[in-house]
Amino acid sequence: MKRLLPPKHLLCLVFLLGWAGSSLAQDLYFPGASARGEAILAHPDGAVIVAGQIRTDPDRPWQLAIWRLDTSGQLIDQQLYGDSLQDGANCAILTRDGGYLVAGNGFAATEGIGREDIKLYKFNPLHELEWIQIHGKEFMDVPFAVKELADG
Repeated sequence: MKRLLPPKHLLCLVFLLGWAGSSLAQDLYFPGASARGEAILAHPDGAVIVAGQIRTDPDRPWQLAIWRLDTSGQLIDQQLYGDSLQDGANCAILTRDGGYLVAGNGFAATEGIGREDIKLYKFNPLHELEWIQIHGKEFMDVPFAVKELADG
């Protein structure tokens, strides 16, 4: 039996489920790039947010990537962040203000605390970056979950 593998540049296969149990699958391709999705959110405005990382050129570092899809699964836009040796997303949550928080890690080239630090990216309800915070200790720090506390 011949095993079928996904195309080399497949980022992820996103399944959008409708009210009646219908589903739509959308492949995200980035020819010439290495990319992967790590977290998926259903935004209140109907968009689907996929957070992950992408490397568009072998000579460039990995960047944190935010891909926004419409309700039919088509790519609306892509935002890339990070200028260090490597940045990427690990998890994400919706926030009470209608925005979202993406937690990732990366090697902080100029302002880091340790070898690899946690980076928090806060986006407002209009999908605009509000702030980035860097946290960590002496060695590698990686976020696996994030939660918004009562005080915001």
